[in-house]
Order: sequence, then structure tokens, then C-alpha cells
Amino acid sequence: MIQRWLLLAALATPLSIHAQTDAGGGTAPAQPGGTYTGPGDTVPAGPSNPGGPTTGGPHNPGPGDTTGSGTSGGLPGAPAVGGLNPGVIPPGATQPEPPVTPSSRPRVDNPQSWQLWWHYNRWDHLDAGSLDRFATSGTGNFFLGRGEKRQAPPLLKASTVQMRDLVEPALLEVLQARNSSDLDIHAIHALSKLRHDFAKEDDDAADFASVLAGCLQNGNLEVAEKSVLAMGIRGEARFLGPLVSILLEHPDANELLGRSRPNYRLRIYSAYALGLLAERNDDPSLRAKVYHALARCLRTERSEIQAACLLAIGLCPLPMESLAASSDEVRALGSNRIEQVLDVLAFFEDVDQDTQARSQAPNALARLVRDDAPESLRSRVLLGLLAAVGPHTRAPKEVQNGAVIALGRIGRSGDDPIDREVREELERLAYRSSANRQTRYFAMVALGEAASRPGSGEQAFEGLEFARKVLLRQMARSRGQALAWTCLALGLLEEGAADRGEVPPAEVAEALRFTLRKNRSAEVAGAAALALGLLRDQESEPILVERMIDAGEMYLKGYLALSLGMIRAASSIDPLITALEGSINQPFVLNSCAIALSMLGEQEVGARLVDLFDEASNPETQAAIGSAMGWIKDPRPLTPLCQRLRNTKTADRSRAWMAVAIGRVCDEDSWPWVGRMSVGINYDVDLPTLLEYEYENGLLDLP
Repeated sequence: MIQRWLLLAALATPLSIHAQTDAGGGTAPAQPGGTYTGPGDTVPAGPSNPGGPTTGGPHNPGPGDTTGSGTSGGLPGAPAVGGLNPGVIPPGATQPEPPVTPSSRPRVDNPQSWQLWWHYNRWDHLDAGSLDRFATSGTGNFFLGRGEKRQAPPLLKASTVQMRDLVEPALLEVLQARNSSDLDIHAIHALSKLRHDFAKEDDDAADFASVLAGCLQNGNLEVAEKSVLAMGIRGEARFLGPLVSILLEHPDANELLGRSRPNYRLRIYSAYALGLLAERNDDPSLRAKVYHALARCLRTERSEIQAACLLAIGLCPLPMESLAASSDEVRALGSNRIEQVLDVLAFFEDVDQDTQARSQAPNALARLVRDDAPESLRSRVLLGLLAAVGPHTRAPKEVQNGAVIALGRIGRSGDDPIDREVREELERLAYRSSANRQTRYFAMVALGEAASRPGSGEQAFEGLEFARKVLLRQMARSRGQALAWTCLALGLLEEGAADRGEVPPAEVAEALRFTLRKNRSAEVAGAAALALGLLRDQESEPILVERMIDAGEMYLKGYLALSLGMIRAASSIDPLITALEGSINQPFVLNSCAIALSMLGEQEVGARLVDLFDEASNPETQAAIGSAMGWIKDPRPLTPLCQRLRNTKTADRSRAWMAVAIGRVCDEDSWPWVGRMSVGINYDVDLPTLLEYEYENGLLDLP
């Protein structure tokens, strides 16, 4: 009850949006190499932790990193347990890779592989979770057969009764016990997706606020910071005050978190959470308060907080007009969308700002001007981005990459001079420049994206043929990585053909089919397969099925499965089910088949996955099966899922993925929140709270 009172008191405290931030901040400088730099918070030995103290993550303390925890008993400046720092790798030792999970980025040999781009951007091209495909009853079956038209009814979705009587009690029970960090994190995130506190109807029952209070004060920093994020996932306006207090180090945050002051990682996650909160609430007053708090940090904070604030600002578009009709408090904050964009653009163009922070500004600009901004404002942003990638630029690689990605998301195919310049510059960067190789690859897909988007005027698709000729010509000339990226770019270019009332030219599909037949590697063949999926090329179904059945390489098999789902190949359901059931030890294949089957409207396999879970012999396999059940989104296995979640004899790692599955099944969003944040991201940067390459505990590493 004390923990619940602390959180509710913080929620009721009037927000002082102008609270001063202590310049000292008690925060540690970011460490190189993507190392987790959180404080050495520990969990005492207990029934669930018989081995004694464990860390909230590897810890390499930087200068001045002396922040203690109010709940773990940590003292400022205290050494790690036993005088050893568990995050420091002894000389000559090799840091083992974290185990592959269903949310892991592809394990590729080349860091410039297109597979990483697809991993973060696939949500823009898959509709496995589209809400208009769901119903509250039905079987999910349909007639099959080559050449037959698919007749799939809407998919089932979780009912209010299931969430109230089955799901919420199970998650609350788990969160009130002492668990591993993974289980606590995934359970609080699953609970945050329910969007409704059914437990409030019972005064004696725990509810979201009370269990969240306990998680926020968890001695394990990783649980605490991901619980801060859960407030944004939940999306309720009542969390505005606590999140801003954490970000700005308001005194209220100390009591809320049970710490002497918010660690810098907690502040970063509060920025991410504020972005998600603003995205879910279109109230201009709330968004103005969120933006004001985020913008304050752009002027004074360390680079990783600045980067997080920029990504959050992209999720917080203000109205185009002034907020004259709003309250006096909101009017005093000022700002409309035009001022918001110009502020972010000024930060991007300031060469004295930190490179890592500047590299994320284009993402915010693309989100803020892509759809409904005035042409004059869009053009001003495009000019700023073009200047950063021009032939004589001195911008760092990370800044150029961010600008190129944004050009692809803002540029259009029309005859406007600025759009022509964007397409020509992207073509030059991709195929006729000495730019960094990753920059060139980003430019290839950016050209496909920009040229596929209609412009204004009578020549809305003037750039389409230009880009098509460039990419087809380069397919004939390229090899290896360049060929793979070009295939993907060509698929992106033709993805919207149906929306234009067209069919992709025959030579495009033929070139991609030829590339798929000729190449055996996952790098090239996988890109060609996905490009055919983007084209919705029905004629490629036989070769896709044949290659999927024969493929031994995990990633290639997964991409072939995804392509079959994208082209709506109804007669491939049986081979996909066979591939799914035969790949329980290959998380990537399992997830890809599950997503493909979901796109095809097949939910019957959900019950079979429950049986496979019981047959599995290790937590990694069980995790993959749980994730696949989440993608299928069949609500009928929720009862056995919740039973397994509550079973304390099952490994916490497996139970954690049961929580992931339950959260996905019950999530009403068409995209997972992490997918909405990752699309268009500049991932080729060193921002450990965003992407942690050693320990995979950053924001976009979450399932």
C-alpha cells in the first residue's frame, strides 16, 4: 500500500513544467563501445535468487557515476560486489554473444547488411496486425487451392472478458512475486498493453498503479527503467507529471523511484516514454507540455538524452496553428508545428552539437513534415538535409546517414524542383559517389522510397520511371551487398503499384525472379524474395515455396516465408505450417512463419503451438514458440498461456516470453510500439539505451 500511495501521490502532484534541472545531474558520461553504464544496483539473495547478488546489467562506471539506489542499499561510490566489476571483461577474454531471442537483430557477418535495415523497418511493409482484419468470433479457416481466390474471414481477437478474468489477474500475480528482470519487464509491458484497469473494480485487488510503483522502485535498474517506459506504453495522460518529473529531475521523482535522484538512463527512458504518451494522446495541451519538457533538454543535456528527446519529439507533432484556443498555461508554452520543426532543424544544422544526437534529428524532422506540413516547410527541411549529404559536405557519417534516411521518407516522385533534386542526389550518392558504404546503401533504398511516393500536380509520379531505370540498370551491374540493397530498393519502389491502379512492369518481377533463382546466399536471395513479396508477385509463389522447403540457412528460410505471406499465397499455408513446426529451434524461422500465417488469416496453428511448447526441451525454444503465438494472435490459447505464466516451476525465461505472447495477443495496436519507433531509425550509431549491441537491452532490442 505504501508503494501504491507513492505513485498515486506523484500522479496527483501538480506538474511544475518549469522545474529547474541540476546541472550536475549525478549522471555518468556515456561509455564507448555500446557498454551498459547503469549503476551497480543489486538484488539481494532470496528464494528466487539463491546465488546471491546479481546486477541489473553489466556495469562499467564512468567518472562520477556514484548514484545509489534507495531500495537496494547501494551507497554512493561503493565498489562492486566482491571488489569485482561484473561488466568489465578481463584482458584477453572474449565477451560471449547474448543468446539469440525472437527479438534479436539478425546475426550477420557484415554490419552493413540490408537485413538490419529490414529488421527495423519491416513494420512499414507488413500488415499482420491490421485491426480491420479482426473480429470477436469466427474460425479463421478458408478454402485453399492453387488459383482459388482467398476467402479469409476476419481474425479472432481477445475479448474483454478474457482480459478481465484471465489475463490481468495472471499478470498481476506474477508482478507481485519476486522474479527475474526479464519476466518482470515483459510482464509489466504486457499489462501496460491492456489499456484498462479491470482490477480497479475490486478495492482489495492490486492494480496497474500499485504494481508499477513496485517495479519503479525495483533495485534492478533495468526493471526500473523499462517500467518508466511502461508508462508511455500505457499511454494514460495521468503519467505526464511523473514522466516529466523524472526527465527534469524534479524532487517528486526521487520519492517515486525510491532513489536519491533519477539516474541518467531513467531520464532517457522517461523521454522515450513521453514520446509514446504524446503519440497516443492527440490533446494539444498534453503534447505542448511534452514538447516543452523535451525541448528544454536539447539545450543543456548530454548527447544521449538529447538523442532520446529528438526521437520522442518526432512522435509529438504539435498543431500547425497556434494554440490560441488553449489554456493560459499552454499558450505560455508557445510553439506550433512550424516552430517545432524549425527548432529541430536548427539543432541539426548546428555543427557544434554532438554527432550522435544530431544523427537522430532527421528522424524527428521526417515524422513531423512527412504528411501534412506546408510545402514551404517541407522544402526548407529538404534543403537542410541535402546540404548535409552534398558533394562538399563535411558532416560526419552518422549525420549523413540520418539525413539520407529522412530524404527517402520525405522526398516524393512529383515534378517539384526540390523533389527532383532529392532523387538525383540519392542516385548520385548510391551509385556515383565515394560516400561511406553504409551511406550509399541507405541512399539506394531511400531512392526507392522517395520515387514511390506521389507528388503534387499532374506529374505526381514523374520520378518513378527514372528510379526504375536506375535500379534495373544497377541490378545488372551489381554484385553482393550492392545487388541485395538494389533488389530491396526496387521492391520498395514498386510496392505501391496496386495503390496507383497499376501492375509492376513484367521486367521488374522477371529480374527479381532471376536473381532469386541464381543466388543461393541469404544476403542476395533473401533480398530478392522480400522484393517479390513487396511486389505481391503471385507468379513467384512456386519458386518461393520450393526454395523455402529446401533452404537450410535460417534467415533465408524466414525471408522466403515472409514473402509468401506478403503475396497472399493462400495455397502455401500447409508448407508454412510444416516449416513452422519443423523450426522450433530456429526463432527467426518460427517468427517469420507465424507472421506469414497471420497475414494469410490462419489462426488454427495457435493451438498446435501450445502443444509444441510442452514438447520443447529448453527455454530458448519455448521463448521462440511463445513469441510465435503472439504473432498468430489467436486468443483461444490464452488460458494455457496464463497457466504457464503462473507456473513457477517453469523457467523464468520461458515465462517471460509467455508474457510477451499474452501482451501481443491482447494488444489493440496495429503495430507493436517498438515497431512504430524503429521505422526510419538511424541504427548505425552508438546509443546504448537505444540499441545495445553487446547485451541487447536497449529500447529497440525489446520484443
